Amino acid sequence: MAQIQFTPTWISKVPFTTKRKHYTDSHPRSKFGNCDLVLVVGGRTKTGYLRFRKYINGKRRDQLIKLADMTSNAISLSELRDIYETKVIEIKRNESPVLVAKSFQTFTLGDAIDFYLERKNPSDIGQLLNIKEDLVGARKAGDLILMDLSTSQVKELVEPLVQKGSLYSANMKREFIQRVWNYCLREHDEIKKLIARFANPATFDMKLYCQFEKKASTKSLSLEEYAEFFDIVSTCKREDIRDLFHMFLYLGQHPFSEIARMRWDQLQEIDGQWWWFMEEGFHKTSKRHTIPLHPIVMDIINKYKEFDETYVFPNPLKGKEFYNAHDFKYYMKEFRRKYQIEWDVRCLRAAFITTIEESNMTFRAGILCNQAAQNITEKNYLGRGKIPFKDFKIEMINAYMEIIKGVKNGI
Repeated sequence: MAQIQFTPTWISKVPFTTKRKHYTDSHPRSKFGNCDLVLVVGGRTKTGYLRFRKYINGKRRDQLIKLADMTSNAISLSELRDIYETKVIEIKRNESPVLVAKSFQTFTLGDAIDFYLERKNPSDIGQLLNIKEDLVGARKAGDLILMDLSTSQVKELVEPLVQKGSLYSANMKREFIQRVWNYCLREHDEIKKLIARFANPATFDMKLYCQFEKKASTKSLSLEEYAEFFDIVSTCKREDIRDLFHMFLYLGQHPFSEIARMRWDQLQEIDGQWWWFMEEGFHKTSKRHTIPLHPIVMDIINKYKEFDETYVFPNPLKGKEFYNAHDFKYYMKEFRRKYQIEWDVRCLRAAFITTIEESNMTFRAGILCNQAAQNITEKNYLGRGKIPFKDFKIEMINAYMEIIKGVKNGI
């Protein structure tokens, strides 16, 4: 059997023969283990085949699979090779890592982000989609080949934020890429075979790179600052923004972008108590999460019943489906500029935990934030069924909201 690198000219000129003759393509695109692209020439026809060599009980068996008629140049040689590659991958996908590499060698960071978003539906979807459009050199980050992605490229991606001094945002972008890579490594059956031998390119020390160290806020809000919070938020002209800020304070550790994406089908009343059920992938952790909704919170939510069938807080601005973290930061920045306040987003989050736990030494506010139980006390409150720590959560939220009511009544 003759081996030759096929070309369109050669195929058109190879002579017909009354005795069928087989030619094997030697082009690199046709190089797969136990597979060949073969042109079979007869008296009147030229036909492309895939020859698959399989071994049964130690004996070789060749199988010819017809791909396309090449007699009249109905398809190009490039198209024939495409058909060949697709067929090879179809019959041998799970047998050879070489085939997997051939199939997914063009799988990009953008593809990885899409794969993650299709399955996880996170609240920070906007930030992930924006990464795809960011530039690394002259190329969009979404076009970078995932298996070739390097730490230097990730650093180049976050460098504009580092130069601006926005180190927290730079680290958040790095964490986004780290998260997407790790998800593909766990969940994508083909891609994980390619990237398992590589270190995650987004896992590098931000302290060494740009002197950034992620720290929890050490400042919380005093009761006086709670009052200041409500006073300042009341100056915002837009009622929906005021309500979202209140929801952020009432629901503690839940990011603004999560609250803004709250759906009606996530809300459920059980025994007179309303709950927010967050499915796996919606909340910032991978676990399902539930939090009780106090009547004050439900009063806010019920104001929006007629606005949208799916989402509780749709963004009325044209072209924007949801509010996001950037919207929240914009208003916070304006508040800080106008009123010279010292507290920020992290302070508001810390206040939720601190206020609850200081109100009762047996309380563990981390449970309301989907964090692990901290000691044996929680087991006494563990609810049966689909809401872990049901009674404990209700008790903590009610106690916290009583403090909030006291603050508001004192304004």
